[in-house]
Amino acid sequence: MDPEELREVIVKPAQSAGHIVERALTARLIDEIADEPGGLPLLSHVLRETWRRRRGRALTEEAYEAAGGVHGAIAQSAEEVWADLSPEHADLARLVLLRLITPGDGSQDTRRPVDRAELDFTGPSGGPAPTADVALVLDRLARARLVTLDRGTVDLAHEALITAWPRLSGWIDEEREQLRVHRRLTEAARGWDDLGRDPGALYRGTRLATAQEQLAEATLTAPERAFLTASGAARRSERRRRRGLVGALATLLVLALVAGAAAWQQNRTGDRRRVEAEARRVAAVADGMRFSDPRTAMRLSVAAARLADTTETRSTLIGAMAQRDEDVFAVPGADSGFDGSGNDVHRLTADGRSVVSVTADRVRIWDLRTRRLTLSAPGPGKLMDGVPAAVGPDGRTLALLAGDRVELWDVRSARVTRTLPGVDAMQTPFDFTARALVAVDWDDGGVHAYDPRSGRATLRIPEPAGGVAGLAASPDGRWLALCTGSRSLQLWDLAHRRKVSAPWTARVRAAECRDHAVEFSPDSRTLTVVGDDGIHGWDPRTGRGTLSARADGLTQVWPGGDGTFLVGTGPHRLVVWRAAHPEVPVLSRRTVADEWDDIAFDRTAGVLRCLGGSATVVRSLALGTASTSPWQRATAYRAAFSDDGRVLARSVETGGVRRVQVLDTRSGRVVMEPSTRPCPGAQPCADLMALSGDGAYLATARDRYDPGERTAPDRARVTVWDVRTGRARATLDVGAEPDGSPAVSGLALDAHGRTLLVYRSATRPSVEVWDVAGHKRLRTVRSVRPGDTVTSDSEGVGLALRSDGAALVTREGLVADLRAGRVEPRVLGEDLITTAAFGPDGSRLAVGDVLGRVTLWDGAVRARLGVLDGTTSDPSTDATGAVTAFAFSHDGRTLAVAGAGGSLRLWDLASQRLLGTTLPTPGDEIRALAFGADGTLYASGVHVLVQRYDLDPRRLVTEVCGRAGSGLSGSAWRTYLPDLPYRRTC
Repeated sequence: MDPEELREVIVKPAQSAGHIVERALTARLIDEIADEPGGLPLLSHVLRETWRRRRGRALTEEAYEAAGGVHGAIAQSAEEVWADLSPEHADLARLVLLRLITPGDGSQDTRRPVDRAELDFTGPSGGPAPTADVALVLDRLARARLVTLDRGTVDLAHEALITAWPRLSGWIDEEREQLRVHRRLTEAARGWDDLGRDPGALYRGTRLATAQEQLAEATLTAPERAFLTASGAARRSERRRRRGLVGALATLLVLALVAGAAAWQQNRTGDRRRVEAEARRVAAVADGMRFSDPRTAMRLSVAAARLADTTETRSTLIGAMAQRDEDVFAVPGADSGFDGSGNDVHRLTADGRSVVSVTADRVRIWDLRTRRLTLSAPGPGKLMDGVPAAVGPDGRTLALLAGDRVELWDVRSARVTRTLPGVDAMQTPFDFTARALVAVDWDDGGVHAYDPRSGRATLRIPEPAGGVAGLAASPDGRWLALCTGSRSLQLWDLAHRRKVSAPWTARVRAAECRDHAVEFSPDSRTLTVVGDDGIHGWDPRTGRGTLSARADGLTQVWPGGDGTFLVGTGPHRLVVWRAAHPEVPVLSRRTVADEWDDIAFDRTAGVLRCLGGSATVVRSLALGTASTSPWQRATAYRAAFSDDGRVLARSVETGGVRRVQVLDTRSGRVVMEPSTRPCPGAQPCADLMALSGDGAYLATARDRYDPGERTAPDRARVTVWDVRTGRARATLDVGAEPDGSPAVSGLALDAHGRTLLVYRSATRPSVEVWDVAGHKRLRTVRSVRPGDTVTSDSEGVGLALRSDGAALVTREGLVADLRAGRVEPRVLGEDLITTAAFGPDGSRLAVGDVLGRVTLWDGAVRARLGVLDGTTSDPSTDATGAVTAFAFSHDGRTLAVAGAGGSLRLWDLASQRLLGTTLPTPGDEIRALAFGADGTLYASGVHVLVQRYDLDPRRLVTEVCGRAGSGLSGSAWRTYLPDLPYRRTC
């Protein structure tokens, strides 16, 4: 509008109402309104406010300024209304005014007409605002000409109010984003209501989340609140459906995964079981092949152990380590063209390294360690046509028994080097050593002896009564022993050409006169004869008995190489002893062979070579550590290991003097030797000792007791020693029993040496519990009745203490419950008890008897768990004899059992089956056993200090692979394991 038109707008309405407007005011209004956007509403409002403040009929400039001017009039009016409202109504006014505004998005904020119904608010809690209060606020705002009410519609009276009133502008700026969201919500709620509240029109997703976040505390109308609530409910319902769907899908997925995993696991389990079944089968095959093909058996054992870890594979691996059969060598060509004429001869060399195969065409020598042909020379040819032959001890000379003479054939030069005339020699009996050749004449039965070096006849002996069925010449060429048909012995001195007439020769009787019924030792100092009860030896110079090896069923004797070992054979029997100590055999086994053609000892390889009766196959039997273990002259009567096998205590006798020693098993060094006094005079006594489980303390006592006189000293002194310092930790005096029985019969220390248990084998046996640190007796537990003593032992009574110290078992068959204070006799074994031991956790008790059987009990000694019969579990070996020692592995799964016959066996306790075969021992009776923390088994014997057996499966595999020479080849794998892919085993 131009200024003139504005003048009319200002002046005429006032004139029509009988009022006048000051010229100055008119000019000012025209000036201020002319360029003002939306100026007419401002003009209208400021004129009204000026009119209200007029003086008489005139609207003055003073009244205009009092009203606030063009820009301040609206704000001033609004503030006046706001100030007159109560706080509750002021809040309602704020809500109403904000409802009437549409916030701009990059543009000016504008007014928004709304239906009256939209101003029926509900609070955040959902409760409605009073309608009367809303109406009152609207009336106040309308009378102030801030809003207009027109037929149910509410609108701002002037859009200029938005920018002119700072308070309203501030509200808008504070809640601009919320107002935008609110406006969209209002429109959406109206659309939802118009569509009959169609669920499809509800908010979802981000819009719903934004609305709930922005309008959480907002005042809404009922439709808006209902819309938002329905949207939230729909979302929750959808979430529930989604969760249900997701849950169903997840369940299906889980079920599918479980089914897949179960199928995979079942398939894997099936594969594992199939592999385990194959491993068990191969283990059984390996066990069955140890005699026929030892090397393949060892390779199969390793393959089985590589495939699966089961009791059977563990057993076959131990069996491979322990098997005596090292190799079987079939002499090439030895079984072809055999006609029984004696024209083919096979013999072992004296050093056991080679086998000599002789035919008329060729003489071949095979190295038994490498299986290589080391010599192939021309044979005697026609000289051997129908002529028996014998091989010299070095394999280089043949003796051809050619009618009326014996011709010596040199193998290397392929010619006869010497002829021994005057004898039509029998093939047997016959003996050929480096310095003597002895034969029996077919015609007169006389015995002819020659020196093969010179060809000189050294002696001719007429046929003795009954003839000669067996003979032996000493290696030094001095002695000749004849076994006659009457089983009597004749000894001849070849050097002096006379018969030895000594009384002891008349007492000698052979079990059976035949080849190798009599033999000389390699040093010619011992003549051995196989008798009915074993092998006995005499010094041919003095007639003094030098050895006695007891065994039944033997018919032949063979000196072992350099004389270290002595071998006895018989039908289905083979026994090996240490020649100097034949009390316990190194090897005793049942065999399928009933005839033995030759036996020799290969000292370098540590094996015994055996040529069977067919003379076509050489079997090599390993003697294990028997050929390498250091042998001590001192005799150990008692021995005990610490729980980890690192400390060994022994009671040994040297030169008639006994002493107790404590040794470090790793170095063999004596770490302590307690000072003890020897028994006075000839009075019987025994060194009693006990080692604590940790090896830190040793208890010793001397039991002096004469069972014939029933007398004993007044008291016994028990000393507990600190092994580390070598000093006495405690000295305890134990009084004698009134009945004259020993003051101390047995000792036991707990794991850490804190408690000492003293056993008294009196009329009423008792167990005394002593506090070592306090030097005092804590309590005495006596037997429930007299007469419970079962045995008496000059070496004291062995005790087995449970790991918790609450139970003790004696070798006399007494069980002491130390907590309940009760000692009672029990029948714990199949026969007389020899030893007992508790498992590491105290859950098992093993009891051994004199027949070699082991009875297993629970730790409370109430329930019998089974019997391990060592006499039948390994049919290839002889009876074990009485059980001498036990050891449980640290996991309680394995029990090591030693027998008086020098045997050592491992048992799996869960299955109660023998693991492998009897372990190789050095021919010594074992006194103590212990398992180390790494699974190594320690054994201490009468003469061998410590023997170690590494039973870790990985190291066993390495050891067996070394013995076998290689792993199972691909072709052998396809033969024995055709259904499994090849695996490298060694």
